[in-house]
This record gives sequence, structure tokens and C-alpha cells, in this order.
Amino acid sequence: MTYYTPRNPAIRNYGRSSAVTITRKTLADIAWVEGYEAYQEAANMWEETAQAAHESLQDASYTHFIKKKEEEFESVNPEAGAYEANVTDSNPQQPYKPLPNRVSGRRKAGQKAFVAWLTDKKYGDLSTTVLPEMITMLGTLPYKLNDNGLISGKSLLASFSKTPTMMGIYVFLMLDTRSCYLDKQYKGTSRTYSSLVPLIMYAIRLVKGVPYTAWDPEEIRLVVNNDLADAMLFDMPESEWPTKDEIIAGRLQGLTFASGPSLGKVRSPITSHKLYATGGTCFEKTPPLFQVMLSQIWVAHPENRSKYMVLDPIVWDKVPPPLIEVDVFTPSDYQAGVEEAYEGIL
Repeated sequence: MTYYTPRNPAIRNYGRSSAVTITRKTLADIAWVEGYEAYQEAANMWEETAQAAHESLQDASYTHFIKKKEEEFESVNPEAGAYEANVTDSNPQQPYKPLPNRVSGRRKAGQKAFVAWLTDKKYGDLSTTVLPEMITMLGTLPYKLNDNGLISGKSLLASFSKTPTMMGIYVFLMLDTRSCYLDKQYKGTSRTYSSLVPLIMYAIRLVKGVPYTAWDPEEIRLVVNNDLADAMLFDMPESEWPTKDEIIAGRLQGLTFASGPSLGKVRSPITSHKLYATGGTCFEKTPPLFQVMLSQIWVAHPENRSKYMVLDPIVWDKVPPPLIEVDVFTPSDYQAGVEEAYEGIL
């Protein structure tokens, strides 16, 4: 399947004697098949190596088991000498157990190779031309409702599996790393496609007006990259849900330098892409993007966020009110503002 979009008009420099044409990359300019092949090769290589090691470990365990059985017989019957019967007949080796973490292992190896390939191609920031085209194309893909009356993520996979080009695009959409094709995600056009935007669901919502909550949570891992899906699906008992004060306290601790020349200083929540020290806070052992959502830092900060980001892990279409009504985190009086904002909380 080929999707064609006319190239952007030429940008001419009239300050020179001859016109200079700058051609921006389009969706059709990206070697998606090549990227998909790099992903598959790396994923297959990882699985082959991991499977061999997995089977070798089970072989060694079985050999040790048989040896122990023979030693046990000899210790009980020393007059019989060496164990002459074939203990393996009565204790045959069982079939190999399935390779643990196969899916995640393949994904990580494949994504690492795809990111390396994309970086090596030097396509640069794709937010100005390629991604708008891609979102428009994705918004036309057919989907179905499942037995729960919700959109089935699985139903979209048929569109991606038709051609290697579409599979390359699918791999791209499922990357956990977006910095390889976006500039600073908290500003400019990059915000539209930041790490809190479920790109496939966003395309359907933008083109067809379908809210994120219309999708079945049990199937979103098929259309949402793993890191964002972890945050969207994170299950926390209602009794353990943090209060606003606990969130703000955890945010402060997570943004504060714990060592080095900047000890005690606080990072800007507008530009910091994560919380660095969460031990003992409400964010301990929670997914990184879940922390970004609740603490309203980086792309989730009120100055950076958009309504198409998932900002609430419970109600995916909700835009929560600012955690701190007046943003005191300006470069000029940052430290003074920190003390005022967190007074009485810690």
C-alpha cells in the first residue's frame, strides 16, 4: 500500500542569484522496509541467542539431576558399586520450557536496532512533515468494536500486516524512545507527538473524533507503545491513591539534586523529563510516565501539555487542573518560589 502526499512547496532564497530549494522529508521518503528488516534481524538474533542459553541451562540442570540420582544410589548401595542401570530411562529429560520474557526481549532488541538505524539515517526531526502525513493516514484505518463494545486494538493490526512498509511504520509507532525523531518534546511541534501521546489512538481521535476511553484497555498494548501503556494501565488500589500534598512532596523530592555541585537545588519541572529520586514517596515503584502525568512535569506541565496527551492515567481524555495554580518555577526566582510553593507540605 502506498500513500502519496505532495511535497511541501519549494522554499526559495531570493537573496542569491539562483534559487535554492529545500526539500523536506515526506512519509514516502523514509525507508520503512529497511527499518523493519533491521528490527526483525535484531529481534531474531536475540531470540536465537536467548533460546540457546535457555536450553543449555536446562541441559546442565538435567545433567546435575542425573548425577545426584546416581550418587544417591551408590551411597545407599555401596556394595553394588557403580550404578549400572540407565537412570535416564526412568527419569527422562522433560521438553524445554518456553523461553521466558520472549516478547519483551524481542521488542527491546528490535527497538534498539530500529532506533540505531533511524539515528544513522539522519532524518532529523520528523514532526513538521512526516508525522502529520502519518497521522492523517492512520486516521483512515478501519477498526472494529469487540464483544465489550469497545474499540479493538487487535482489529487495527490487519492494516499494518499487509506490507513490510506498513510493518515498518508500526514498529516506528511502537517505539518507547521518541527522542530519536523529535527535538525537545516539551516545545514546538514536537509536543504534538510527545511521549504522552498514543499516536495511533491520537490519529483516530483527531480524524474521527473517537475519544481514548472508547478503546478497550485489555487490547491497547497492541496499539500503544509499552512505556505509555504501562502508565495508562497502572493499577493502584483506591486506598493507596496519593493525595495532592503527597504528589507535590514526591515531585519536590524527585526534582531535587541529591548529590554533586547542585546538591539541594531543584530541577525545573518544565524541562525535566523524569523524577530522579522516588524512594519513600508516592511515586516509588510506579511507571516513569505515570510519574510524569501525576507530578505534571515535562510534557505534562501546564505550560507544555495539550488535550491530546494522556494526562490522567484513569480517565485518558481528562485534562486535570494544574497541580500548582500559579507556576512559581521561573528561571529568575526559582529557588525562592520552591520554598513558597511547598510551605507546609513537607
